[in-house]
Amino acid sequence: MKCIKVYPILKRTFSDSLTYWINTDVEVGNIIEAPLQNRMIWVVIDSILSVNEAKEFIKAQDFKIRKIEKIKKLELFSLDFVFSVLKTANYYIKPFGEVFSELIPKKILENLTNEIDIPRTNTKEINVFPIQEYLQAHPEFDNKVLPIDLYKIDHEEIKKINVYYVESEYYRHLFKKFDYRYFIREYCTRRKIQLNEIETNLNLNDKNLYIIEQSIQNKTSIKKKNLDNEIYKDQLNLISPELFSALKKCVKNNECIFLYTLKKGFAPKTICPDCKHVMKCTKCFEDLEIELKGNSYVFTCKNDHNGLPIDTPCPVCLNENLLPLGASIEVIYQEIRKEFDIDIVKIDNTSNTKSQVKKIFGEYFENKKPVIFIGNDFLINQSIGINFKFDTTAIISLESLFAIPLYSMEYEIFKKIALISGQTKKNLIIQTRDRDNPFWNYLKENENKKIKDMIELEELNLPPFSTHIQISIPTEKNRETLEIIKKYLNQQEPYFEVEEKLKTTIHILTDKKEYSRNPMIYFLKSLPHYIKVEVDSRNLL
Repeated sequence: MKCIKVYPILKRTFSDSLTYWINTDVEVGNIIEAPLQNRMIWVVIDSILSVNEAKEFIKAQDFKIRKIEKIKKLELFSLDFVFSVLKTANYYIKPFGEVFSELIPKKILENLTNEIDIPRTNTKEINVFPIQEYLQAHPEFDNKVLPIDLYKIDHEEIKKINVYYVESEYYRHLFKKFDYRYFIREYCTRRKIQLNEIETNLNLNDKNLYIIEQSIQNKTSIKKKNLDNEIYKDQLNLISPELFSALKKCVKNNECIFLYTLKKGFAPKTICPDCKHVMKCTKCFEDLEIELKGNSYVFTCKNDHNGLPIDTPCPVCLNENLLPLGASIEVIYQEIRKEFDIDIVKIDNTSNTKSQVKKIFGEYFENKKPVIFIGNDFLINQSIGINFKFDTTAIISLESLFAIPLYSMEYEIFKKIALISGQTKKNLIIQTRDRDNPFWNYLKENENKKIKDMIELEELNLPPFSTHIQISIPTEKNRETLEIIKKYLNQQEPYFEVEEKLKTTIHILTDKKEYSRNPMIYFLKSLPHYIKVEVDSRNLL
């Protein structure tokens, strides 16, 4: 008789781990059927304990451990694949089923039997792309998959895996907070598969690069009640005179122009120029954004709380003339719409579908019509998918990115510029408020090694040379839980905490090599679901 600890592989199961008695010989990594309430579910075996080893564990339980009478094994996946999922789930402190179910299509998960036929590739070389648009950009490769299709690589014939655009954030699951690249590396290591990680390169040989100073003087205040009136634009604010002149010349040459910005909508932040108060949501205290809905502007909250009317004055000094900040799509559009006598097209993932964007690109590509596109990363991704390139691209502002306290932010900016440059034919124009930043010289010389600055990161023991763990605890009613976590960590790892009005965030930097064996992982996995744990978060501070 043995005691086994297992993980359910379906994400709708209420528990991360379960425990059973079993008589049959099984191995760690086996997927078997186990009873749960009045049904049978598939579970993966994480550990096996003998009766003597399990005594103390069993005494501590306040429930009766069920027995698995009849063993039914699922042999659709190799042990290398299962162990790679286990390692990934442990590293990111996630339930096994949460990671496993993101690698296996829902139709397969809901009909798991040894009789079903899972489509796999039997070629010796696989090409992995982060999103559908990038995959479509390389029709010459037949053996290509997306991260969500990685179950297809579980085949003994594969000898080499190429990961394209390896630096893309699309490899990191937005909601589940784990990284597909970790799984790929772990799987390749176990199977002794050659792994080739291909980054985006900055190629300036066939185009001109211009760095333009953006003046921040003479910003015009905006009365929100008159956003569409001439009060809005007494002068050009976001588009510098030098950039404006360059765009006029491009329009004269009948070029296709792309104005890139980070934000969609109207403005990501609104400030009172008198008292400097920033407009915030009254419930979650996040910065309110201004967005255009229909024919009117509204204040919106990114957490979907009810916003405020657009004519709401500053709650501190009652000033009505507030100043929206940020180079967002709608702001740029309002600034240039009466300055150019050609089509100006705004594109973002809220207002446009992928099929609509494809149709728009096709119209201007076939008719060779001059046009100014205004958009963000969504527009870049769509242009990659159909191999549509712009004659001239102007990056309106990257200053907000430089201000993010991320240890690798400059390299993130370099990769973004490299991707945008790849979609530009003739001229790449970048506006900046700080032309003296050495980053721009490194960019011109394509010295990405200096931008990475790995030596300094290693000396400071920052990622990727350490593992960063971020724990967010809602502290309004959970002070006791917070103290329990801090008491445990005081015995394990150094940490620092940041206390806000509604939550406390704990940051830990731990040894990368020893992290996978750190018992802290199992403590953090046992925390209540309302406590959010994120590993290798992009935002260190």
